[in-house]
Amino acid sequence: MDYAGRIARTRAAMAQHGIGTLYLPFSSDAAWLTGLGFERPGPTITDRPGDLIAGVYLDATRGPLVIAPRMGGEAVGAGASGKPWLREVLILGEPVNYEATLRAALRGMHARGGTVAVPDRARAGTLLALQRALPDARFVSATEAFLAGLRAIKDAEELATMRRAAALTDEVYAAILPQLRPGVTEREVAAEIERQGRLRGAETVSFPTAVLYLGGGSRRGHEVPAYSDPTDLPLAMGMGIAFDFGFVLDGYCSDFGRTVFAGEPDAATRAVYDLVIGAQGAAIAALRADTLSCAEVDRVARGPIEEAGHGGGFTHRLGHAIGRDCHEWPSLLVGEATTIRAGMTFTVEPSVLLPDRAFVRIEDVIHVTPDGGENLMGSPRELTVIGE
Repeated sequence: MDYAGRIARTRAAMAQHGIGTLYLPFSSDAAWLTGLGFERPGPTITDRPGDLIAGVYLDATRGPLVIAPRMGGEAVGAGASGKPWLREVLILGEPVNYEATLRAALRGMHARGGTVAVPDRARAGTLLALQRALPDARFVSATEAFLAGLRAIKDAEELATMRRAAALTDEVYAAILPQLRPGVTEREVAAEIERQGRLRGAETVSFPTAVLYLGGGSRRGHEVPAYSDPTDLPLAMGMGIAFDFGFVLDGYCSDFGRTVFAGEPDAATRAVYDLVIGAQGAAIAALRADTLSCAEVDRVARGPIEEAGHGGGFTHRLGHAIGRDCHEWPSLLVGEATTIRAGMTFTVEPSVLLPDRAFVRIEDVIHVTPDGGENLMGSPRELTVIGE
């Protein structure tokens, strides 16, 4: 990855917006800018001494300056090794006056009274510490000003990584289909999906794996929400099986969805499946660079579903940008005026919830090109029936 080039483009964007200093916590933002790894959110909250000032700092001439807590700092130092664009790494002592350390670091980077940019997902405690260290500074959202826009356009190396993540996901889906048999539970299928991903080198899942059995007497949509964590509900003939899963590979996410049927669906359900497939295909074809807005692409898919009387079952946006995070900016969403551009990557995931029958959904990761969307995934899209 061309991290030196990203740093240069970031500095140019900072200058354009009058920003003197940029702060990024260890996150997908910092990973995108520098190549440093980060801990993905989990069920516990990390609170190590010095965490509030840890992260990456950049100004017009100095940095990236990397500040890391002592706990975990060895890994940060090792991650910075061999990266010539990361020459300044400060591993904090324990204990020290962390805010005094922050003030000293910023004195060499920031002109008093200048503008500081922080991302939308910075911790409130960090922002307050920065404000105390720089009481005359103006603070703005780096995400809104320039960062989301820079990250939205994927370069060739990013696209190559995302293709590998998509191929891994296709392989997992192919491995799962033969294991769908009456009696297997949602939770067992979800666990096997995640196991198959790890066997193929996935770092983790992109989001909690969803396996949803609807129809055929399923309690989903009744005492259990139609979309929720996997349950011990066993598969039975007559059910529709909706999948929503993805993996992280080399720092980049996949996101995938299909619906298959345990036994032949009725004609009305098959017609809805064909409707959803057609809506997805039309939206993918419409992803031609510099032609439509995100909202207009959403309308391409949503319009036919609404005209067929199933608009109420399409309960979410058409899709979202994807890359180092599973959900990035922008979304294919009503009201989103951003024009799609070459190099953007989106999920395209139309769906129709049919209560007591099936959750008909399909999802692929699509790369925007001047000629329309390139589907990074190769899994079959035609209706699949198992158990016959």
